[in-house]
Amino acid sequence: MAIDQATKAEWLEKFQGATLSLNPTFGSPKVNHMFRRNFDQMGRNAFFISVRGRILLGEEHISAAEQMIYDRITEITKTIERKTEATKVILADANITKMASYNRPEDHEAVIVSPMQTKYVRLLEAADELFKNINTLMLYGEITEREHSKRELEIKQHMRVVPSVIRKVTIGLRTRLDEANAKQAGQASAETSDVADASGVADASAPTQTTSSPVTADAVEAPEAIAQAA
Repeated sequence: MAIDQATKAEWLEKFQGATLSLNPTFGSPKVNHMFRRNFDQMGRNAFFISVRGRILLGEEHISAAEQMIYDRITEITKTIERKTEATKVILADANITKMASYNRPEDHEAVIVSPMQTKYVRLLEAADELFKNINTLMLYGEITEREHSKRELEIKQHMRVVPSVIRKVTIGLRTRLDEANAKQAGQASAETSDVADASGVADASAPTQTTSSPVTADAVEAPEAIAQAA
């Protein structure tokens, strides 16, 4: 889900780490929608994974999660680039040099807090080029409208993978963090209970003080009286 501008501005205002500002331009309405929907939320999730997750859950777990995400980004990027090269072959065979264009390309400010976002921008740029190529082929009649729709759907399915993976990793880490916090709270509660039980046992085992009868004058004088009688 896209982050509204007010929430985005508030989060970035509180953010104390380094940022990088890029200004990508996308022509395809579909790519512009992907950017608006995913980019900022991806930054927040990536920050949680790489920074807070590393502090709270340890290097080993987070490094494995990060590598899995980067592997998927690389995989999807290569797939999009391979499809783009295939469209270029068709364009060259058809001697097409005049490319389709978009009436309303959009400029974006991409405030980057994680390299995951940088790689995602590069992936969006590759997807934008692929959309333009298949639109050009369709408008020239080199592929049918049905084939065009099929290819667009394939691209969108590929592009959903990256934000979905990052979101799932974030949810998984938050769940593990909640479980760790619950376990820690349970241990603290058990320790408090043990201390209370130990205190009660100590009180129960303490010696009971008895009240001694007062020593009377008769009792003190008794030995002398016995001696006189003897």
